[in-house]
Amino acid sequence: MPVDPAAIVATVTVVSPTGAGNLRMYAMGTMVPNASAINYTSVPGLALANTTVIPTGQLLGDDFYIQVDTS
Repeated sequence: MPVDPAAIVATVTVVSPTGAGNLRMYAMGTMVPNASAINYTSVPGLALANTTVIPTGQLLGDDFYIQVDTS
């Protein structure tokens, strides 16, 4: 990984969620994004994947957050 990356590319996967929701990923020291990396609903056997770009901004260390909101 470069010493000072501008962004991180990650693939996130949701498997068999028990409720509807969304997942947001963002670097520590940056604002929570308005857009989610993936939205999902409760469907038995559901498997969803999405690739997302996480801007690092003022990345403090190597930390980033994953926020999951459920309804």
